[in-house]
Amino acid sequence: MLMNNYTMFNDIEGIYMLTYPPEKRDDCPICSNVPVRIQINETGKFQELIDLLTEKYQLTAPLILAEINGNLKTLYMTSTEQMRDATKPHLRMTLQELGLTNGTEMLVGDPTRASSLRVILSLTSSMETATTK
Repeated sequence: MLMNNYTMFNDIEGIYMLTYPPEKRDDCPICSNVPVRIQINETGKFQELIDLLTEKYQLTAPLILAEINGNLKTLYMTSTEQMRDATKPHLRMTLQELGLTNGTEMLVGDPTRASSLRVILSLTSSMETATTK
């Protein structure tokens, strides 16, 4: 039988227990594994995308993978010195130079997250960005 509740025990000053069933939101990127859309300028640098993801999802050491031309490619990884050195040149490249196109799905992992975040790129042109401001 699957447990349908969560118990929190707090023993700082006395005992306090609360049992409640956890609620799952259908649009939650963590528990529902629904991809999130990130809108960014198509001429933007990869570093800008990493900064956006790091700030929005409070990432500490992101690992970013994407399928480009049918091959799974590690775009950014900082966990080992060799991978950090291998992926550091990507930071200065534009999204187009990396082969990222509108609708590209990326997997973003981080030590602070229990599961990978699925991200779909929505690239905008410079003209679209200028008209929406």
